Amino acid sequence: MKKQISKYVKMLFLGIIMCLGMALSVHAEGSGQFFQFDGEKWNKEEFSWTDSQGQIWYAHEYGTNGEAIISAVTEAVMELQVPSYVYKNGVAKKVIGIGSYRPDAEYDYTWARFGCFYYDGKYDNGMLYKVILPDTLCYVAPYAFSTDNRFGGGKDAFDGLAAVQLPQNPRLVIGESAFYGDKNLQIVHFNDAVGGAQPVKIEKQAFGNCPKLEEITFPPTGAYNEIDKEAFYSYGECNLKRIYNAPSELELGWDQYCADVEEVSFAEGLTYVGGISTIVAYEWNEDGSPSHGQGEYIKTLKKVTLPSTLKEIGWDAFKDNKNLTYINLPEGLTTIGSYAFAGCTALTGFTSLPASVSGGIGEGAFMGCKNLHLENVYIHGTDSLKYQFTDSGIVSIRIGADVKYTVGAMFKGCTSLKEITVDAGHPYLSSQDGVLYSKVYKSSGGEVAGSSIFTYPAGKSWAGSYTLPSDVVLLGGFAFDSCKFTEIHIPARVLDLDYDSMASIGDRNTYYAFDSIKDSCKLYVVKNSYVDN
Repeated sequence: MKKQISKYVKMLFLGIIMCLGMALSVHAEGSGQFFQFDGEKWNKEEFSWTDSQGQIWYAHEYGTNGEAIISAVTEAVMELQVPSYVYKNGVAKKVIGIGSYRPDAEYDYTWARFGCFYYDGKYDNGMLYKVILPDTLCYVAPYAFSTDNRFGGGKDAFDGLAAVQLPQNPRLVIGESAFYGDKNLQIVHFNDAVGGAQPVKIEKQAFGNCPKLEEITFPPTGAYNEIDKEAFYSYGECNLKRIYNAPSELELGWDQYCADVEEVSFAEGLTYVGGISTIVAYEWNEDGSPSHGQGEYIKTLKKVTLPSTLKEIGWDAFKDNKNLTYINLPEGLTTIGSYAFAGCTALTGFTSLPASVSGGIGEGAFMGCKNLHLENVYIHGTDSLKYQFTDSGIVSIRIGADVKYTVGAMFKGCTSLKEITVDAGHPYLSSQDGVLYSKVYKSSGGEVAGSSIFTYPAGKSWAGSYTLPSDVVLLGGFAFDSCKFTEIHIPARVLDLDYDSMASIGDRNTYYAFDSIKDSCKLYVVKNSYVDN
């Protein structure tokens, strides 16, 4: 009986290993072995085959392994099912690609070498509406279904193309400008009926200038996909609104031609996300078309979903998306780039940060996120805390002893801030009852003369009277920024009211300690004291 159980265990173990091996082999093939076109394998001699529907297919043999690339079809219907095999002299040839190639082209450029798949339908307009590609196919050649006849596209044949079902093939490559300029293309579907998800390689401008394409879902194999960041780059209209399983970065083209991308999910497996950008023009031609511009990240997002594998969010990635309300920050995230969420005034989707990101929050990362009420934020593992949370809705924060470089305005405009705490052992900062203090020295490196109020949390203040603690000898530059106090009592020991001390009590347009607060907050000082004089 024991031997029988042992046998079953071994069989189960081997089965698991085989399954893992199969899964890894598919990913390995997809990540490093996408189809690579070799012009030397293209047979110039075209052959034809008539299928059972009377459609005449034209193809070229590719290599010597019984493979072929289809280049044309006549007598076809508007919904075209591309065959898995064509026949030459009765011998089957597996269809691995679609498009045309010009081996004798004068110029060695993609646009010169490749041309469109020729389609001639049974109907008068000759226009293709839907194409279904077989799972044997691993190559949609450059310009195969493009309407851009400047570079070998088919000007009229694909104007009506509305839907494409792509094959389930781990070597799939969608070539440069393959569907460029297809004005009616609305649905791009990756066939997942066979064998689950697949990786894919998509070259630049493959779906550029497709104004009716509003949504696309890539295969969920993000770490293994190779999607050129200019896959949707358009010189005309780009109306993408929803992108699912997106690559780490996309560039969509000129801002004035691009619609409002509202939702994006980035693919699992990605460790870095850089965002989605357009080019914003600053110079125009006489006809109103843009001539010069600079890249900027889009500002129209409402919802963003990040992968659980994510480690880093790039600089400016989601900056100024004022309608962005939801984004998830996964555990394991270690870096949030400078100004990544700056200006996202509607962001409310979370109240805490992953512990893993405590030392990797870039300058200005959450600046201006007024409705993001972060609690129990712990900053350590870094030597700098500057403008990460300025003018945000942060509620409470803990500062590590290793955070040595700070600025007075780091909590400027934080009207919801109620508590600041500092770890023991910090060289110059401390906290008491949620208020942030700093040490004041008689001379550099000398004896401590007292303390300075660095920041009094605005959300902790009240509309009433406040008396400075007896050991306070100085007020920091933004000590009472955004506070609600109506009067402040200053003991004789205070040596100075630093520039900006009462920053936004009263007139928010000026920051002089007395002038900015004289109409809203009364200051009581000891007669003939330093600050009185």
